[in-house]
Amino acid sequence: GRIVFPGFLGGANKEFKEAASKGIKLMAYNCDCAKEIPRVACLRPDPKEPGILAAKATDKKLNGSGKVIMLVGDKSVGVNVERSEGFKSGLAGKNISIGAEMTVPDTDEGVYKMARTALTSCPDAKVIFLTNGFPLSVCKAIKDSGKAGSVSLVCFDHNPEIFEEIKRGTICAAIGQDAFGQGHDPIIWLYNNIVAKDKLDNFIPCRL
Repeated sequence: GRIVFPGFLGGANKEFKEAASKGIKLMAYNCDCAKEIPRVACLRPDPKEPGILAAKATDKKLNGSGKVIMLVGDKSVGVNVERSEGFKSGLAGKNISIGAEMTVPDTDEGVYKMARTALTSCPDAKVIFLTNGFPLSVCKAIKDSGKAGSVSLVCFDHNPEIFEEIKRGTICAAIGQDAFGQGHDPIIWLYNNIVAKDKLDNFIPCRL
């Protein structure tokens, strides 16, 4: 047997440990799983590079000077912490300050409410950086706050709705993480490991 799974499904760690104990091979993608789980490999972005790219996009949008709001998703989910740490390291030494940093829940409504609150508490911010997956909620908050045209979002992933917000200027940068490849490539890597006995690197980076 073999299993390929997104490592962010932390609620399944018990079941995956049991599978591994029975000799079933596992491979993670997108985020890594718990360190104690003996998986074959993990295909994902470099942990901090997405945040560093977001910092570069923010710096470009602000022309090297200004304030940014950070909206950080659930900190028990490693990717939110890694992206925020990468973002801060990418801004180090630049004339850009973090005017507000808030933890947001992983819900549309929760992200919307916190974005509205952040925009009120930091009215001179020109960019919002979001680590989790609810960019359209932030876009709505920007528009409903009357900030469209003066505040824009740096976020992750690509879809038609995000492209429309880029055209409108509400999103100034959306960082893609090769979603198709993340779903496709682990199957090939694991197949080659099982059938051809290919030895895989512990970490296999995907394109950003």
